[in-house]
Amino acid sequence: METIIKRKKVFVVDTSVLVHDDKAIEHLGDNEVVLHGVVLEELDGLKNKSDEVGFVARSAIHRLEEYRLKGSLRDGVSTSANGFLRVDFTDDRDFEKLPVGFERTNDNRIILLAKKIIDESDGQTEVILISRDINLRVKANACGIKSGDYEYDKKGLYSGTKILEFQEECDADIFQIIHGEGFIGEDVVLKYLKEPVELVPNLCCFFKKPTGEQCLAIYKKSLSGFKLVSKFNKGQKKNGVVPRNHEQLFAYHLLTDPGIVIVTLVGKPGSGKTLISTLAGYNQIDEGPNSFQQLIVYRPNIELGPKLGYLPGTLKEKFDPWTQPILDQLDLILKDREKNNKSKEGFSKNQAINDDLEHFFLNNLVVISPISFLRGRSLHQKFIIVDEAQNLTKHQIKTIVTRVGEGAKIVLTGDLDQIDNQTVNRFLSSESNGLTHVIQRFKGQEVYGHITMKKSERSPLAQLAADIL
Repeated sequence: METIIKRKKVFVVDTSVLVHDDKAIEHLGDNEVVLHGVVLEELDGLKNKSDEVGFVARSAIHRLEEYRLKGSLRDGVSTSANGFLRVDFTDDRDFEKLPVGFERTNDNRIILLAKKIIDESDGQTEVILISRDINLRVKANACGIKSGDYEYDKKGLYSGTKILEFQEECDADIFQIIHGEGFIGEDVVLKYLKEPVELVPNLCCFFKKPTGEQCLAIYKKSLSGFKLVSKFNKGQKKNGVVPRNHEQLFAYHLLTDPGIVIVTLVGKPGSGKTLISTLAGYNQIDEGPNSFQQLIVYRPNIELGPKLGYLPGTLKEKFDPWTQPILDQLDLILKDREKNNKSKEGFSKNQAINDDLEHFFLNNLVVISPISFLRGRSLHQKFIIVDEAQNLTKHQIKTIVTRVGEGAKIVLTGDLDQIDNQTVNRFLSSESNGLTHVIQRFKGQEVYGHITMKKSERSPLAQLAADIL
């Protein structure tokens, strides 16, 4: 009986993929990966850049060097993912095989290589050109070559929430138990669910009975059960700003849970990501054994429109425009508290607020800083907020998170649909930025919490704009 050997796919990979993910060769699995020689040339041209692109290009070159030490890249070597890697070339005299009008560019040489491999295999091997460049994929398709985007990091993003629907015969005591004790074991809950669910540590759950009644709970793996998420009472509401919807309530509980040291908040403009984070940090400064000594807010100094160019003044004066959003949040928190409490004797409310803000900054309890100066620091007993984290690369995010020391907590906030980093935006997307990278890698860790916030609370106009623009 003839043994049938299953043929592997052949991926012809262009430079944009390796610059997007220096581990792409391994992430393409147990298939054959072919690089055109021009990819090596393009990596060589990028390696001296001082930005993230240069860093990833250098990292990709080092990985190729490791494979070179294993054998001949021309003949091919095995990869750590049980695949096969080789470097191939094409003859410029073969350009006549491409449609009229295709110039002698590196992209078209890669298309020509894919065509060459198809011809050599008599069409028996599935050859796919993988590129982050949309136009290259379109041109390859027009030449009869199968093409696709690099899909490794495009898996559905973890939302951090789950609706747990109970069966009709659900024991009514389930809601009584969790409301009475503030906790219920997972064995009791899973017994009455309509459908099985994947329980992830710190998953934010909506318990929903057939009658429509619901309550909020967070799954705690270490306790093998669910902790009730209580709403703020009237007394707490009098103290000022409080969560206004279920998403914000979940977020606040994640931010104030001492067992969670890293939180990501993703959401549309006006959903309260920065406000809730600032509120949680403000409320935990110097307040008991689990308190933090300092609230630090880091923001990427990225401009929305064209660059303003050189700005005169000190570092503080240069960075002032980027501190204003955080000052707005603190101002809102303090104003709301002063509104519900008597003003300081002999002072107007505005004077009291200004004095409170001045106290925080003069005593170094609150610091707002550009993210550029974070490298080399060790941050202990700090509540750290990294705002607009979607504009950071994977490498930058790793540098930031590895600065977090004992007794500290870090919060990363951002809107994945608003990439403003113009220096590397060619390689940043909603799937490839540093914030998404953290969500994908930390899912399932007991020290991590995440929630996607969909409802805007800024104003009806902000909600409408976020939905339709």
